[in-house]
This record gives sequence, structure tokens and C-alpha cells, in this order.
Amino acid sequence: MKKILVVAYFTLAGVCSVCTGTNLALSAVAYQSSSNYIPSEAGNFAYDGNVNTKWTSNSAPNQWLALDLGKSSNISGIILKHASACSCDPSMYNLKNYEIQTATSLNGPWTTKGTFSNANQAAITTHNINFTAQYVRLYVTNSGIDLHVRLPEFEINGSYAVPPGTPYNLQVTAPTCTNPNAMFNWSNLGNGWVLDISKTVNGNFDPNNFYNKSVSNMTTTTGATGFVSYLINGQVNTGQALTFQPGQWYSWRIWNGSSHTYGSTFQVPNCNSSGSCNTIYGIHFWESSAGNVMNGKKGWTVEIINTEDGASGGWGINNAKNLIQQVRNQGLFEPIVRIDKNWGKNIPNNSADFTSFANDCKNVVVQLSQAPYNVKWFTIGNEPNLAGENSGNAGNNGKGVPADVYAACFKQCYNTIKAAAPQTKIMVAGPGTFNNQGPLSTSTGGGVYYDVYFDRVVTQVGNTCDGYAIHAYGSANTQSADNNLQASNKNSNAWEFDCFKVYMTILSKYSYAKTKAVHITETNTNSHGNQPSSSYYSGWMQQAYARINSWNQTTGNQQIESLCWFVYKDYGGWGNYSLLSQNGNLSQARSDYNSLTAGTNYKPVNCPGETTTVPDPTLRKGDYEELGSEEIKIFPNPASDVLNIEMPEGIGEMKTSIHIFNSIGSDVYFSSSPLFNHKTSQIDIRNYPKGVYFIVISYGSLISSKPLILE
Repeated sequence: MKKILVVAYFTLAGVCSVCTGTNLALSAVAYQSSSNYIPSEAGNFAYDGNVNTKWTSNSAPNQWLALDLGKSSNISGIILKHASACSCDPSMYNLKNYEIQTATSLNGPWTTKGTFSNANQAAITTHNINFTAQYVRLYVTNSGIDLHVRLPEFEINGSYAVPPGTPYNLQVTAPTCTNPNAMFNWSNLGNGWVLDISKTVNGNFDPNNFYNKSVSNMTTTTGATGFVSYLINGQVNTGQALTFQPGQWYSWRIWNGSSHTYGSTFQVPNCNSSGSCNTIYGIHFWESSAGNVMNGKKGWTVEIINTEDGASGGWGINNAKNLIQQVRNQGLFEPIVRIDKNWGKNIPNNSADFTSFANDCKNVVVQLSQAPYNVKWFTIGNEPNLAGENSGNAGNNGKGVPADVYAACFKQCYNTIKAAAPQTKIMVAGPGTFNNQGPLSTSTGGGVYYDVYFDRVVTQVGNTCDGYAIHAYGSANTQSADNNLQASNKNSNAWEFDCFKVYMTILSKYSYAKTKAVHITETNTNSHGNQPSSSYYSGWMQQAYARINSWNQTTGNQQIESLCWFVYKDYGGWGNYSLLSQNGNLSQARSDYNSLTAGTNYKPVNCPGETTTVPDPTLRKGDYEELGSEEIKIFPNPASDVLNIEMPEGIGEMKTSIHIFNSIGSDVYFSSSPLFNHKTSQIDIRNYPKGVYFIVISYGSLISSKPLILE
């Protein structure tokens, strides 16, 4: 059967479907709550954009939640999604009476802008209310059946107040391997405006070394064209033109004659004729001799930073910089950096510590993502479901971090990091497969096995991540069934090393999850803690890596970018697993790894940052016909919340798939159905970040493309 290929480019933004403007609560820089019932239902869950999480207050009258929007904002409306909006509570828990208040600081005094009644306790209430403020508070005077406030979402819709003559809505499209220029866009214009650009230094614009060009009365410009050297090492020099350097981060700003407005940083990709796709071969804990077993193949290495070690501690940032510089000098491994709070305390278990940990993670990422380190991939924490990874936290009671607590901490880390280093890839940590020590919601709850735990984390994190680190341990040939699973996963996908298929099955259930990158950051022959790798049997490497390659080559499978042996170097305590060790049969393991890389060249079908599902091999050049763009309608244009796709007349009932890719090629949406038996399809795009995207629709024997802007 021939296929259709439809391509459309558009910009997406989280927009309220009822009120005018953006939900500014999603970008609130601070919050205060009168009380928190439990950490997994703290005040920040009332404005995280996820209706399946909620704030639950203590039982006391006159509870409140105050947000700092970051700057003066023009508010056009308020939306409250009450307890029953997420189907997690009955409507009797919906708020009855409340006020919307403003102040000049989070400390008040507060002025009431509107008093509202929800006597029928509707699930969602919308209020058209107009005012200008930076600090907005929800003040509850009647919470319903009891004194607890249960609130999944507090949306504050509007736009930031912009002084006249000031650039705003600054956006940049980074260079690609096919287009060496950046595209800068902003709103507003004025006389004498200048755009400056510099290499990023410690996450910031470098005021001592930058290039500039005039953008007077303009709202768009291209990069690396028309820029001149304005200030280099403190000296004016107009004889040097700007040339973007591969792998380098850049910062930019606009001068309007009186002040600077800064845009987000961006990174120039590393490109070569064969693409940037590494092999799936990987290790944990690099040492220089690791290059000897790679046979020139480019793979992966997983390294660790403990934030409590500070800059100069044994596992601190300075040690990581030195190590990664050596890795880069060797040129064979792409680093994945795992950020832990400390050994036995992979994340803080107390929500009060999340902010400081998130800032520590941000500082690590900002420094390591810059040249000469250029680290792109990071994970937050490691095996959080295991008690051993939670032993440093007080009150762990022999249990792992609750899944909801890990998800809440991860999201705060992710948002903090991405605000400073948006082009990095921040991945969810893989749970350990060895026991059921990790609870779901609170440390007092009972533990669940890794599949249930992972499923809960995936759903709680939602779209707020760039990928997933998973672990796969055990035999790769004669395998025994894994009983540490919920009943639905007790099948051939659950056998020892094949437990990676359990993770992938879970991800495949969610449209936002099945399009993201996956790295197996730990693997070896260890089966539930009772078979050290010193008992390695000949051929395991060949069988295990072949299994991952086979998975990647199967049409429609979400790609696995790496399979990293734990460990290469023995830092102490891993002598029965290290490929450098002479214990038991580990010399055979090292020999097998060398033979593996010499005799195979396993790569994912699509590289990191490109599409993450295997394209249909039946779609070949010449197998489709072009369809005029008027035949397929993608509307409205511009759009705000829902994307409509109207197919041409006479299509009938055909198998259809829809992909949406972002500007760097990551598949962010996928839908497939056996029959396209209706004329118009709708896609909710309110929660996608701003940026350039394209849509691919396959059916029949036709191909078409149509541009689209969503705002």
C-alpha cells in the first residue's frame, strides 16, 4: 500500500481554551501555601499543568495559595479545576467559596479583586476578571465538606505587561546540520535597536566578548549573517565576523537604547557526513583503557556527580569536569551524567529540600553543557525505589523514595534546569529491578515492584522530561520468569534481561512517553542480586546487544539509544562486575565486549534528537503521489488550543498514522488507528512548549505539506 506524507510547521504554546492569554501560573517563580497536607500533595502541585496532581491543605479554615508570576502581568481570567476534575475525588470536595486577591509582595497586604461562589460545586469554574499584578492569591473561605482544600489546578491567564518600546516574546531557532544560521524573533520594534550575541559563559551572556548587528525597526533576523565583532576581550574590533562553532552554546539579547532584554540560550549541533548517531555500546565508569575495547566505534559512558560533594569533593563538579575532559579528548564516548544528592540519597526525600537540590542540579548542568565538556544527557537520581538509594534520608524506614515524591522532585529539577539550559536532555531515573521496597505515594505505604513503580513515575512526570534511563539485568539466553511484576506483565516480556521490554511496554501506553529517548544505563549478568558478573558466561555480550539491536530494527519500536555495562572501572566495591577486573570470568567478558564492537556496528535506526520510532519501511521514494495542499486542511491558522486535521473527500476507511516532530526531529506525538473512519481528527496541543514543529500523516498513496502557526 502506498502512503501519504504530510508536513506542516507551527509554533505551539500552552493557552487557556476559555480565557485570553497564556496560563502564567505554569511559569511562576515562587509559591507560598498556608499549609501542606503531605509532600506529594504540596502547594506546587496546584499549578504544574497536570490535573492528575493536586494540592491538599491541612484541615483548617481560610487556606490560601499565593503565586509570584515573576513580573507585572495583565490578568484576563482565572480557571480553577477542582477535586473532581481529575476523577480522583467526588464533587463534594470541590471548593464552594473563595476570593482572588493581589498584593505588591508575597507578604501582602492582600486586596480582593473578586469574590466567587461555586454553590453547585462544579468540577471547573472560570472567571473573567481583569487586573494587573505580579502576586496573585487564591483565598478559600469555604472548602466544601471539610476544612481541607483539594485543588488540582489554579490557572492564571493573561500576558506579561510590556513597557512601550521594549522587545518581548524573544525566541530563537537554533542552527541545524542543514541550516547553519540561527533565526531570532521577537515582538515590538523601535529605533536604534541592536541584537548582541556571545558564547555562553556559566549559563550567562558574556558582556566582555560579543558580536552585534542593528535590528532597528525589525522583528526578525538571521544569525551568523551580518554580525560584526563589536567587543572581543574588551577591545572594539569590527574586522571579525561571527561564525557559529559546533557544540557551542550561545546567548543573546536586544538593546533598545536604554536596557537589555535577554533571549534563551541555544546550542549549535555537532554535524558530520555520517550523522551524529552513536552505536548502542556503552559502559559505566570510564577509564582511558576503555577505548581499547571500542575498536573505533563511538558509544556511551555513564558518570556520576554527587551535589553534596560541592565543587571539590571526591564526586563533585571539578572531578567530573576533569574526567569528562579526558573522555572528550579520547573521542569515543558520549557522556551521560547521573546527578545524585549523595551515595544512598539519590534525591532529597523532603519536599522542603527540592528547591535547593534543583538549583544544585541546574548549576551542574549549566557548567557541564558548555564547551569543552558539551554534555547533553543527564539523569536525576538513580534507582529511587531501592532502600539502599534512600538510606541517607532520615525516616526512610528501609524503603525507597515514594514514586510520587521522586516525580515531584524530578519535575522541579527539570523545570529549573531547562530554564537555564533548554537544549539539554534531562531523563527520568530507572528503578532497580531487584525488590519491592519503593512505595507509590508516601513512605508509610507498602512497596510495589519495579513495573508498577515505573508506571507511576511515568504518569506523574507526564511530558515534563526528555527521556528515560532504564536498567536491564540478568541472563540473555536461558531465562527464568520474573515474578517481581504485576500480573499483566508476567509473560515472555518479563524474563530477566528481557525486563527491558516491560519498561518499553509501559512507555508505549502513553503518547507523551513513547516518543522520547531511552537509554539502558546499567546492565550485566546479575540476576536479582544473586549472580555477580564474575560468573559471566561466554557470549552474553553478543546475545544481549543483539537483542537490543533486534528491538531497534523492528518497525514501530521506540528506540533504545544505549546499553551500558555496569561497570568498566572498579572504584571500590564493584570488583565482581568491572571489565577491568581479573575476578572469575570477567576477562572473558572483556574479551567478548572487544569482539562485539569489532564484529558489529549496532546503532539505533534514528539518532538521539531525531525521530524515536522506526519509520514504515514500505514508504519509499516513488511509492507516493503528491497531493495538493488544498486537499488536506490543518486549521485554525493561527491556532490556540486544538489542532484540526480535515482529510479530503473520498478517503474512506484507511489505516492512518499521525506523527508530530519538533524542530530537532524528536517525535513528540504519535497516533495510529486501523481505520480512519471520520473526516476530521483533533489533537490537543495546549501543553506543548513553543517552537517549530512538523506533522506527518500517512494514509493511502498521497503526500502533502502545509505550514501552520499556533500561538
